[in-house]
Amino acid sequence: VEVIRGPATLLYGGGAIGGVVIITDHKIPTQIPDNPIPGQLGLRADTSAQDKTAFAGLTVALGSSIAAHIEGLSRDADNYSAQPNNVKVPGTYTTSKSGSAGLSWIGDTGYTGIAVSRRQDEYGLAGDADEYAICAPDATGIKLFCDPSLAEPEAADNNQNANVHHGDTVSWVRLNCKRVDLRSEYD
Repeated sequence: VEVIRGPATLLYGGGAIGGVVIITDHKIPTQIPDNPIPGQLGLRADTSAQDKTAFAGLTVALGSSIAAHIEGLSRDADNYSAQPNNVKVPGTYTTSKSGSAGLSWIGDTGYTGIAVSRRQDEYGLAGDADEYAICAPDATGIKLFCDPSLAEPEAADNNQNANVHHGDTVSWVRLNCKRVDLRSEYD
């Protein structure tokens, strides 16, 4: 991660007054790996949302001037539990799968590479459930006050974007993204 501030932000356009954050990933190899097959593998779990995440990445040398990189991620989390009664909060689930493959020509003075990525996400929109249509902040703006007399009888039937896959009747977002990156750097 690189943060740029001041006059250098003008290189990225006039809308970058507050600064620029550049995030560099490893989808496109920038050097031939020192180890025969360097990589990473990880697992993560969370009990609050039954979250399970797995990821892996691998970079290999394909000769003296070509390197390839492949990586993937899978995440599945249910609605999280809120204290004090471990109540499941509707619309807080998420599922995600992503993967990429990259290939680079690497020379003494720089590299040129390409990567192809795909990402699929689905996640609920917490607070969009019909049960919260009767709620508003209290006078302090700190607590949520819910008044059943404000409920509309047909509210439960009006949710056109309901997702019952996770046991909720909430709105959700499904994202499918395909991306191609071409990067080159020379000294």
